[in-house]
Amino acid sequence: MDVFDFVEADDFGLLDVGDGHSIYYEVSGNPKGMPVVRLHGGPGANSNPKNKQVFDPDKFRIVLFDQRGCGNSKPKGSIKNNTTQHLMADMEKLREHLGIEKWAVTGGSWGSTLALLYAQAHPERVLALGIYGIFLAEKKAVNWLYGAEGSGRFFPDAYADFVAGFDEDERTDMFKAYAKRVLDTDSETFAKQAAVQFSTYVGKLCGMEENQLVEQRKYDEAKLTMTDAEKAEAQASFEEFAWVHSRLEMHYERENFFIDEGQILANMEAIKHIPLYICHGRYDMVCPAEGAYRLYRAHPNSQLTLVPTAGHSSSEMKDELLDMFNNKLINHKV
Repeated sequence: MDVFDFVEADDFGLLDVGDGHSIYYEVSGNPKGMPVVRLHGGPGANSNPKNKQVFDPDKFRIVLFDQRGCGNSKPKGSIKNNTTQHLMADMEKLREHLGIEKWAVTGGSWGSTLALLYAQAHPERVLALGIYGIFLAEKKAVNWLYGAEGSGRFFPDAYADFVAGFDEDERTDMFKAYAKRVLDTDSETFAKQAAVQFSTYVGKLCGMEENQLVEQRKYDEAKLTMTDAEKAEAQASFEEFAWVHSRLEMHYERENFFIDEGQILANMEAIKHIPLYICHGRYDMVCPAEGAYRLYRAHPNSQLTLVPTAGHSSSEMKDELLDMFNNKLINHKV
């Protein structure tokens, strides 16, 4: 299936949500269509205007926004007054600002986490849930990402680069080691170096290796025609993204994502009436598929699609997401 044509935003701006934060948002599609919000991952990533192309703009009113400290929201990289509870409150302020009574809530990776938590806190505002790359915000998932006995077992060469520069005693807890460098150092340069090293590793885990190699070849070919200034700009852009992403992600991980361990699955009763559509890559190395399966088993009104040719990248689940949103999600209202 092909994605839908790109449509420009007909409403966008910065919404003051208090605590010194303003979040960037944009709205596109049919003003009378089903309202749908797509939540980006991270914590610490940002929305991408291309993400709306998996929604039929004739049928959906599509809302994107950058979470606190991310993307075009201000102040960028700020972890002050930045918690899961703040993000859910921001969603409510944005919904009210846009005059939306109820909306479908979608998102991937950390976006799936936030979607589930928001729905559990505000079930009366959710028409349906469509989530992918499921992350349940459990400690074992964080240990998988940082540990030699987790993702490192499948990517030992990349993991060697991930732990390079850390002492042997630091390597017993790589999350603690990275959080110390990214969050607790007085040197922004030192913090950004660690952030780039972290983001590079996670990037290697995100997609199927065959697809990663294709993308790398495209990038290498593009560099051949880039000027030195353009190369420097591209590198600076990546370094800034890595710093914001790592800073926010480790801030949330350090605080157990500001929720109780196992909270999402423990509170499924609150959303058992809401249709839940789940899509997950069989070979996801960032968020293993067992989390998606456990979520599916815990929700009586859910459907699970395990994509046999996908990892964590949403682009590898394009056809399944197009089907989930435009053939399933669109037909359900609570």
